[in-house]
Amino acid sequence: KATVSVLNWPRAEVGVVAVMHGVACRARRWCSGAAAAAAAAPHTKTSIAPPAAYGVLEGGYAPVEDVLGQPTPHTHPHLLLPGEVTPGISQEEYALRRRVLLRNLPQGTICVVTGYPTRIMTHDIPYPFRQESNFLFLTGCQEPDAAAIFVIRKTGADAEAEDGLSAARQDATQPPPRDREWMLFVGEKDSRTELWEGIQTGVPNARRYFGADVCHPRGRFESVLSDLLAENPSAKVYAHCAHNPTYSKVFADLAGKTGRTWGDATPILSGLRAFKNVPQIDMHMKSAGITSEMFRAAMRTTRPGLSEAAVYAVMEFEARMRGANWLAYPPVVAGGASGLSLHYVKNDQILRDGDLLLIDAGAELHGHPTDVTRTWPVGKTFTEPQRKVYEAVLSIQRQLLDAVRPGVCVSKLQQLNRLLTAEALLALGILDPRDGSAEAQATAAKTIKIFPHAFGHFMGMDIHESPPGNAGQTLRARMMHTIEPGIYIPPDPTIPEEYHGICVRIEDNVVLTDDGHTNLTASAPKDVAEIEAIRAEGLANERRLSFA
Repeated sequence: KATVSVLNWPRAEVGVVAVMHGVACRARRWCSGAAAAAAAAPHTKTSIAPPAAYGVLEGGYAPVEDVLGQPTPHTHPHLLLPGEVTPGISQEEYALRRRVLLRNLPQGTICVVTGYPTRIMTHDIPYPFRQESNFLFLTGCQEPDAAAIFVIRKTGADAEAEDGLSAARQDATQPPPRDREWMLFVGEKDSRTELWEGIQTGVPNARRYFGADVCHPRGRFESVLSDLLAENPSAKVYAHCAHNPTYSKVFADLAGKTGRTWGDATPILSGLRAFKNVPQIDMHMKSAGITSEMFRAAMRTTRPGLSEAAVYAVMEFEARMRGANWLAYPPVVAGGASGLSLHYVKNDQILRDGDLLLIDAGAELHGHPTDVTRTWPVGKTFTEPQRKVYEAVLSIQRQLLDAVRPGVCVSKLQQLNRLLTAEALLALGILDPRDGSAEAQATAAKTIKIFPHAFGHFMGMDIHESPPGNAGQTLRARMMHTIEPGIYIPPDPTIPEEYHGICVRIEDNVVLTDDGHTNLTASAPKDVAEIEAIRAEGLANERRLSFA
């Protein structure tokens, strides 16, 4: 019931975009004025109170001038505008997301969502921390091992919303109904931990900054959850915590003591996150802009004799210098036949003249990643066989992009991609027409070997997202998807030798609009003439690279 209700969120999509865009615009207008005031007196400590509405949202936002465990508008004005919890995402926006979740869970429900733990790289040295996307989407909290509990108590009256937009339609300044509550669990401030790991937010500041109705030390999670279960013996419990061993153990222990079972909250959260709103799309657009420049830099730098690792380094340098936190995933930097391994991430070979370089990479900007693939020659120009394959893949991608609009089923696009690929392989002489038509060979073993993956995947705050019903999913406005056809030609004796080892993939990220889509990554070069012009410019620069 809860899942179906969440999936009804896109009804009257114009309404929610208008509401959310209005909220964002009001916040931006206020923030711009505040930023200007602060800039006018740069040497004066300025305390700018947020709009009055912030004081009554949910648990009650209040300006926090203490140094917290994550960037705030007070400590990082170069990253956050006043009123933002994380860069680009306001307090009001996070409140709206939680309201949509709370309004679409049935009465008598407890929903638990937890963050990631700290992950260890070597001995006691942690990896850089990246928060679990569902927890970040709902709270904005960047603290490891944090958790949230959402409670929807039974009141005897049917207060459930009929669709997920009802929350967004309401005045965001109104406090939540008393039967709905969200609790946040964070670590207590500890001077020894702060000495080694940096400032912690602490319980009082966390409640004020993230707007929780109640905030507890995370050591009380089990006792608070036990009390809630005792108070609500018939409550349906959903949990999204398998990624955190500490909280998973709590649930296992409670299951043993109480005999209660838990439903998986992941489908509910996936349905909620499937539809992107204006602030999130704006952040993905900025991430895409960084990624496009990252690819241009890599195209200019590539040359025979350089290592794949060096090109990787150029891309990461460019991304970070333009404001990205890091690369969104370990990139594929595959010279020549290395591209036959779709997830080749060793990136340790030397680039050879006459080969192609296939790179699958993207920047991540404050939790908003990009996922792009481009292919270009290590030398100055494509060889004739390379050009033929490349233009075939580019043609397939353009036809797929022409077909992407709301109402189109993902499975139909996959069928179209396979058909277009078979037609291209027949035209190239890679498939034998004596083995049948393009329709007959679209799903043949040889075709699948040359194009073994899907035409794309849903994406958002996670690179790979899976809305409920993914296999037969119909595209709808405000969903994000990649479009990534490819051709990977193995050294097969039945295939002309001139094509052996040629690997081409072209991938873009699109967001669905009411009547079509917007290609967020269109500025990353992919036309043959533009690529070869960039390659010529790069090779003409004889400056010796320190890592060459």
